[in-house]
Amino acid sequence: FFMFLTYLMSVIIPIFILVCEYNKINLLDKIYMILAKACILRKDTKEAKKILISLIEKNDNCTEAHKMLAEIYEQEGGIRKAIDEYVKVVDLDPNAYDSYFKIATLLKELGNKEDSLDMLTKLVNKKPDYLEASIALTDLLCEDERYKEAISIMNEAIKYYPNNFDIYYNMGMIYTM
Repeated sequence: FFMFLTYLMSVIIPIFILVCEYNKINLLDKIYMILAKACILRKDTKEAKKILISLIEKNDNCTEAHKMLAEIYEQEGGIRKAIDEYVKVVDLDPNAYDSYFKIATLLKELGNKEDSLDMLTKLVNKKPDYLEASIALTDLLCEDERYKEAISIMNEAIKYYPNNFDIYYNMGMIYTM
């Protein structure tokens, strides 16, 4: 047992740390994230928020922490705080399309339809194969009776998902309107 423990402490752990440093993995961030996830599994969101805020204070560039904090705020009904955290995620990672989509849906939930429409339009232009964003955008366009624009968005979505019957159903509904 002591031989194994000595081997573990003197060889395996240092190699693990060197590999993490070589791959630019911040172990402290990962430990904080694991602790926060454990708190969430225990339904202790208050403690998870404390851990995540502490991590963000140490490393404001941790997109995972901002995203997890945003999800907690969203579950608790703190939509504005959730939007702020999702915005930080998008600022840190412009390719965080899910966070971009969340911002748009939360803005719509707040009644800020124009900003939501702008966000979804930008998202669909950046990533035209993002089906949920395309559908949400067409819904908003249909609410404004902008059917031709909605049809063009759906036509673009068909290029990426030719076998998705929901797209065809949505197009039929738009043509009916």
